[in-house]
Amino acid sequence: MSELEVELRRAMAEETAELRISPDLVDRAVRGSQRRRARAKLVAAAIALFATAGTGPAYLVATGGHEMVVEDVRAEINGVEVRYLPEGLVSPERAEVTLGDLRGESLRWSEGDRLVEISVYRTGRQMADAMDVLALNALPDPVEPAKGDGPVVSRDGTDRLWVPQPGVLLRVTASPSLKDDLDRIASGLRVQWAGDIAGMRVTYMPDGLRSSDEIRLVNDGLARSWSFNETDGVTVEVVYGLRAKDLKSLQVVSWPTDEQLVDLRRTSVRGSAAVEGRVVGAGSGLDKGWMRMWVVRPGLGVRIWASSDAAADLRRISEGIEPIKSNLLELVDGVGAPALPPELRKGAESQELGQHWRETTRYWGDRPGKGAYVAMSVYRGQAVDSGEWQQPELVPWLTDIPGATRQQAAVGGKSGTLLTWSETRRVNGMPRPLQGRRFVWTGETGLALAITTVVDAASSTAYATLDMDTLVRGIH
Repeated sequence: MSELEVELRRAMAEETAELRISPDLVDRAVRGSQRRRARAKLVAAAIALFATAGTGPAYLVATGGHEMVVEDVRAEINGVEVRYLPEGLVSPERAEVTLGDLRGESLRWSEGDRLVEISVYRTGRQMADAMDVLALNALPDPVEPAKGDGPVVSRDGTDRLWVPQPGVLLRVTASPSLKDDLDRIASGLRVQWAGDIAGMRVTYMPDGLRSSDEIRLVNDGLARSWSFNETDGVTVEVVYGLRAKDLKSLQVVSWPTDEQLVDLRRTSVRGSAAVEGRVVGAGSGLDKGWMRMWVVRPGLGVRIWASSDAAADLRRISEGIEPIKSNLLELVDGVGAPALPPELRKGAESQELGQHWRETTRYWGDRPGKGAYVAMSVYRGQAVDSGEWQQPELVPWLTDIPGATRQQAAVGGKSGTLLTWSETRRVNGMPRPLQGRRFVWTGETGLALAITTVVDAASSTAYATLDMDTLVRGIH
């Protein structure tokens, strides 16, 4: 260890013992000193400046290649970091807020005639741009932005709303005495936390929890974890298929090691029956936190496993979990369907449950086996990304058409599996030769998609002109 590193570590330990520091701070400072020793003085000065300020977590940020500055996190609310506040504002009040039918959280700083309020709405809706914000009618006299992704601002300059990313709405309100700081406050907000998992959206987590944004295969489903440290935090698991057909099935957890659920009690989530209980080591009885679970609809369940220090927030977390919504008109299990010619009449929707997977299919045209049609299928669950997916002979949606030819292909810019086949069906009492094609590909972790076309070219111009590339590209 170099002399510089020893001195930096000692200084950090003495001066910032009570503060939370970015873990790789010293390592980054040392690497910088090796490249340009003159910058070591600037690093030391920055650390001294931070220790004097004592305002919260700090991160050294390279701004120009030749200098280092300290960027403080002044506060945090629902996964959004506040990097700038006017001087003199301390001790904010935290509150739940509403905006139309949206629920969110806010921090409010008030000192005399100086006021700043920052609100975060993890909407569960597809809030995509300024048009969605204007539709809320939140401001009585808004100034429409020049661009669709711009903020909506009140005419007096004291209120601003914008969508930094789909599903997140931010609002900053300032008193007239601080309206000149509004832009700087808004530009200092950083959205650090995302909560989409396999078609579900987590809209609330307690402050201090961090997610790696990795979707993992765990137990029986797909999960994302938020953690305080290496051992404590919250894991939200989305379960598809037969294991989630009802609440009794969902309680049979495939534990990762040796756990069991005890002290079960009934509760509810958004009106749906739920259960929760303590998780303990099966042999040792060691406390491993709490779990709450419920079935959103047959074939779709949610489990939350929280360490003991986060168990008090189980109710709030579970109430904030909901299917991702969209303003698209035609949806199949939350995925936007491609546009089809108006002469194709809409068909029925079917659903099938398997081990660790669920299939939802919508048909347009004749019923399968009765003539020409188009179908879009959405497959969700752990099976999509398990080893079975790498063995096509074990995947139902690649083997349910006897005699189909299967090959790897690129369609509509996607890589996947293409099945082709021929069949003869009686259409209007007459035997007709039909040509079938199905293209299957993975969209994201735990999600596979398929487009199927069965064409009778001799009698249906609408189907004959359908192009598989266009259909695949048309899925949102």
